[in-house]
Amino acid sequence: MKRKYAGHRWEGSFVKKKEWRFSLAAKASVFVSVVILAISLAVVVNGYLIQSSIIDDMYMDWMEKIAVSCRDSFDNAIIERLVDIVLSDEFQQLRRKAVEEESAELITDYLDGIGAYEELDPMVYSMLDAYNSIEYVFSEMRDTYEMSGIYMETQRNGVTYSLVTSSGRIFRCGGITEPVAGTEAYGDNATIPSITYQVGNIWFTSSFIAIEGENGQPVARVVIDLDVDRIVVRHHRFLMRSIIFVVILTLVSIFLCIFLIRWRMVRPLRALARGTRAFSLGAREDRVIHLKIKSHDEIQDLYQEIRNMQMRIISDQSSLEKVTAEKEHINTELALAGSIQSSMLPSVAPDFTSHPEFDLAVSIRPAREVGGDFYDFFMIDPDHMVLVMADVSGKGIPAALFMMASRILVYDQAMTGLAPNEILSTVNQRICQVNRRSKMFVTVWIGILDLRSGVMTCSNAGHEFPVIRGDDGVFSVFRDPHGFVVGGLARSRYTSYEIQLHPGDVLLVYTDGLPEATDTQSQRYGLDRLTNLLNSLDNPDPDTVLSRISADVESFVGSAEQYDDLTMLCLRFHGRS
Repeated sequence: MKRKYAGHRWEGSFVKKKEWRFSLAAKASVFVSVVILAISLAVVVNGYLIQSSIIDDMYMDWMEKIAVSCRDSFDNAIIERLVDIVLSDEFQQLRRKAVEEESAELITDYLDGIGAYEELDPMVYSMLDAYNSIEYVFSEMRDTYEMSGIYMETQRNGVTYSLVTSSGRIFRCGGITEPVAGTEAYGDNATIPSITYQVGNIWFTSSFIAIEGENGQPVARVVIDLDVDRIVVRHHRFLMRSIIFVVILTLVSIFLCIFLIRWRMVRPLRALARGTRAFSLGAREDRVIHLKIKSHDEIQDLYQEIRNMQMRIISDQSSLEKVTAEKEHINTELALAGSIQSSMLPSVAPDFTSHPEFDLAVSIRPAREVGGDFYDFFMIDPDHMVLVMADVSGKGIPAALFMMASRILVYDQAMTGLAPNEILSTVNQRICQVNRRSKMFVTVWIGILDLRSGVMTCSNAGHEFPVIRGDDGVFSVFRDPHGFVVGGLARSRYTSYEIQLHPGDVLLVYTDGLPEATDTQSQRYGLDRLTNLLNSLDNPDPDTVLSRISADVESFVGSAEQYDDLTMLCLRFHGRS
């Protein structure tokens, strides 16, 4: 597989992407900056909208009041008379002729001929006085605003006609003007709310007030135009100045916040990180954090907790070192005890390899440093050999001590020439006498083999069944009679039985660690698997038998932990020629 270098290690065919790392200061600064900027923009926009609403409401209210004042200063009957004149067919024809000939005198002569001037002049002068008064009011304000015009108009069939303008040029009566967008939707000469609109680059605020005739229906309307371009410009200028001010204020606030975050938060945290990193390299008294943090907040609490934690680690480390030293000392003693225990068990070579009557092999594998299983084999006389297989309850040092005592007792009684059942009875009584507190026991299988005849006298005190290969060449479990365990009841009685071994027969005795070996699925090895393995062997040599069993058990158990001691003894009988 193609390998590439990514980061600080070699990967397979894929390269690990670099992970971006942002410091706490950067994250906090970005967060604070975004919050301050959002608040500042919200303040600016809200202020702009509020100011716009106030200005619009104020000037529209003024405009409506001015329009009402103008309307109230006019004579409605005269206005109605003027509307009738302007909208008459005769005046419309005259107006078109005056436009074609570019002669305003035609209209002036016509109005003079019908006596219109005598009626209209007072109204016109009154309108001019009102205009001058309004313009003076606006000039006295903080800012001077230009009154663009005060005039009256009427509307017919979508065409707007000017009646009287603030200039007093009454001969313009009947002039067609462009209607303000949207105003015609309110009906002919109806009252329209004040509006602000833009014509080209100039902003206006206009107010429309209806003039009613004698029948109460609108016949014309007063229109007030106020040039508010300077207001809008200054309003926009206010917005720009506000934005600039907010930007400056935001930058200053962000700078101060970043400074405070770095100085009051990030700097102490970095110091804590450096101190913790230095302490992690070697937990010692001189590496405990010593900082001048008096922030009276969570950072100071964190600093105190880290100091307390480091002191506890130093204390625990000292205790751990003592415990580790004691454990190493115990392990050394256990290893020595295991070595002594192993050395006290007999070995086949060289003493028992010179006997042509049999082949013998043993195997022991304790679950811990020392175990409770033991085997023994020794000669009582030149013709009789004793075989012992035993398993002490429990594990560790207590089981090892109990095992050594049990082995010595069995050996001593066997050397007196007692039968196997008598040996177990005597050993049981002695162990029960001194075993009142420990409540330990031992299972024992013992057999005394007559090398001349092949007869083996045996007795079983709660131990596993032996496995025997007889004349038929098949290994099978020999279910012998069992007595109670040694050390359990002082009055226990044991029986002896005989097994006739012929040349070529094989005997296998073992402890319960063999059939009860457990794999990762909690399945036991069992006697069926054992006998099947033994019957598959071509050569039942004792060494081969034990090595194949050990290998098969290890394969079966796998990664599961060894639960119990495993001890085996295998004898192949040849007899004497």
